[in-house]
Amino acid sequence: MRAKMIRSWQKRNIQVETLECRRMMAGDVEYAESLTATTGFQIQWCTQQDDVRFKVTSESTGWVGIGFNDSPRMPQSDVILLTGEGNVLDAFATRRGDPAPDSSQDITLIKSSQENGVTTVEFSRAIDTGDALGDYPLNSAQYILWAYQFSSDSFMAEHTDRGSSATPFNLSMAGACREITPTFPAVSISDVSRSEGDSGTTNFTFAVTLSEAPPQAATITYSTKDGTAIAGSDYEATTGTLNFPVGSALTKNVVVAVSGDTDFEPTETFSVELSGPSNLTIADAEAIGTIQNDDSASLPALSIGDVDIIEGDAGTTVAQTVVTLSAASDETVTVDYTTADETALAGEDYVAKTGTLTFAPGQTSATIEVVINGDTTLEVDEIMEVQLSNPVRATIAHSVSDIVILNDDLAPKPTLSIADVDIIEGDSGTTVAQTVVTLSAASNEAVTVDYTTADETAIAGEDYVANTGTLIFAPGQTSATIEVMINGDTTLEVDEIMEVQLSNPVGATIAHSVSDIVILNDEPLAGRPWHNVSNALDVSGDGVVVPLDALLVINWLNEADSTALAEPSGETAPPPYVDVNGDGFASPIDALWVINYLNSNPVAVAAASPIAATTDNASATEQIFSTSFNSVKTSVDLTLVASAVQDRASTLAKDKVMAAWV
Repeated sequence: MRAKMIRSWQKRNIQVETLECRRMMAGDVEYAESLTATTGFQIQWCTQQDDVRFKVTSESTGWVGIGFNDSPRMPQSDVILLTGEGNVLDAFATRRGDPAPDSSQDITLIKSSQENGVTTVEFSRAIDTGDALGDYPLNSAQYILWAYQFSSDSFMAEHTDRGSSATPFNLSMAGACREITPTFPAVSISDVSRSEGDSGTTNFTFAVTLSEAPPQAATITYSTKDGTAIAGSDYEATTGTLNFPVGSALTKNVVVAVSGDTDFEPTETFSVELSGPSNLTIADAEAIGTIQNDDSASLPALSIGDVDIIEGDAGTTVAQTVVTLSAASDETVTVDYTTADETALAGEDYVAKTGTLTFAPGQTSATIEVVINGDTTLEVDEIMEVQLSNPVRATIAHSVSDIVILNDDLAPKPTLSIADVDIIEGDSGTTVAQTVVTLSAASNEAVTVDYTTADETAIAGEDYVANTGTLIFAPGQTSATIEVMINGDTTLEVDEIMEVQLSNPVGATIAHSVSDIVILNDEPLAGRPWHNVSNALDVSGDGVVVPLDALLVINWLNEADSTALAEPSGETAPPPYVDVNGDGFASPIDALWVINYLNSNPVAVAAASPIAATTDNASATEQIFSTSFNSVKTSVDLTLVASAVQDRASTLAKDKVMAAWV
């Protein structure tokens, strides 16, 4: 007879007495067998010694049922009814009416839950309970029956949410349950290093962090422990428990108050230790709290030196910059460093680097190494920096090292050339002669060259102002000008020459090193004596140009030397007209004008084109000596011309005269 109902079992038409059943906490297992009865309903089982363990999963929120029978029928079935809220009923299905509770409740509930519309129940039952009135032994082939519903209704009602397995199973022959060892999050605690402060307290915050979210609530205890720092004097002792509920943040903090003071003392330490984990494993059980002394004393000073290093053509070279401490310390000194670009670029010219340099007690120097990249590119020297910062137990006197990466790659250097200049001297004051220095090709670095003036026939201080200096070509520049001040006068004189000489080039070579600046006489020649304006070559004035005309000039020179020919007052100068070129002087040049003409015109007569006087004596000189004298075929005694050459003749003319006599 059915027992009196004392509690509703969440069924609209089923009310049964809920008997005391055994509950067992067990870990997760791997199930050996499974039956997917229908979509959204699964039964899994495995054996544990004399028991069979079951797991029923149903996409419903009402009740679930599982039964055993020799036939695939509900009547006369050994039935177990369950909910996700932990209600379990061991019953027997009669031919008529609802399942009746067994007098002996032989079910052990392991887990039950109802989340997101899914009911999950795990339980176990002995293979043979010995309850002959209610439980079938599970060691023979039997059909598995099942049923479920989304809400409370009659277990016996006719609906589609029930059925049986297609074939019978011998449940005792299932594979054994294999325990799944649970994994717990790992917990660790971080170190803290801070200055203590001069007064009050400073909070040292230690982060306690889980490796992953805990599947169930977890806890860990902590406590402080003395090192060189003493609780009560240097810091406040602290102990406690950190709780990590499901869904909480992965990091929680332990705060320790550190006492400030103004005593100069070594760095001190204490620790925070973790212990007693619950549902956690400990990855790092101890954190070190470092109390940095921040009180002034006679701290040593740090300085970093500059370095020059040749880059090399390939691979890498190591630049070593030395950091020195002005005096040894009795405690560890540290300083941070980092590289920084100037004209050299990280990743291209060198390898960027950052770190901390440590000086052990008593140590006064340490080295920072920077890797320099080699190349074969012609380039200017480049600079990068190593910068010091954040000193601990020291000050910084010099914080930056310049590492100069020296270019060692060669290329053809451009060449320097200086041009000649002709300039009219003027009658007074000064005139600026500009001689241009050119670079054969633009350079990507500055080019310099020294220059100085030098006398030839022109005299510094009398005819020009001496000048010395350095000419600079900026990168890309290909020409520059040197200026020389020329003194003007009204003295009738031959053209004079001075030089500008180049020397000591940097970044280039010299192709042409000397500029001849020809100071052109500009005193008027019109109306001067000793000049036959009808035909300057006809010295004798007899109407023809013959060797005699050259000899007349030579004879004059042998008697009177080269001299300026002053115009006699109130009279006309008689022949011979020895000033052939009209420069106001009788000189070997005048004889050579005639000789040159005769070389080209051996049968010359007076009808020859006259050579007019000109003030462009430099150009005229070049013209008159443009023909070689090696083929002279006259009776002119050239040795007489040679003997008449005087220092007062221009250097250009002298050189060409002598070349003609070799």
